Amino acid sequence: MNQVPCPRCGHHPDKSPRRASSEDEEVTIISQETRRIDDLIHGLYEERARHLRRLNAIRSSTKSLPPEILTDIFQRVCSSDKDSGGKRPKCTFEAFTLGAVSTRWRTVAWNSPQLWNSVVLEPLNKTIADDLVPFLQLYLDNARSAPVNLRLDFCPDFR
Repeated sequence: MNQVPCPRCGHHPDKSPRRASSEDEEVTIISQETRRIDDLIHGLYEERARHLRRLNAIRSSTKSLPPEILTDIFQRVCSSDKDSGGKRPKCTFEAFTLGAVSTRWRTVAWNSPQLWNSVVLEPLNKTIADDLVPFLQLYLDNARSAPVNLRLDFCPDFR
């Protein structure tokens, strides 16, 4: 009897795991089936993410704004805390936050060098300083040829 595979996950009833003749063979069969299920789950997560990105793009109230206007808004967000009277966090990643909103915002933010021309870092120790290197590299890459204002504040106990 030839049964049709599930249209959603592709599982074919005729290909159900066979009975194992030994524990070792059973472990192998279960491991293979687990990997197959993991691959299906991964594929479903990717499909879900594609649908959510598309849904965000359709629903976005800012989708009609040209990139130049978004860039101007982003610049104001990134520079607004300069007037905060020193209450600004010591590690500034506003451009990252803006880029996390949607694919479109990320594209606009990552292609706006003026958002990446100022960064303040206050590493507490060498491990944290090492962890900040990729962030600093992204700032330098995205700033392109724009001059970068970099401020490093090391605490007195830095090791």
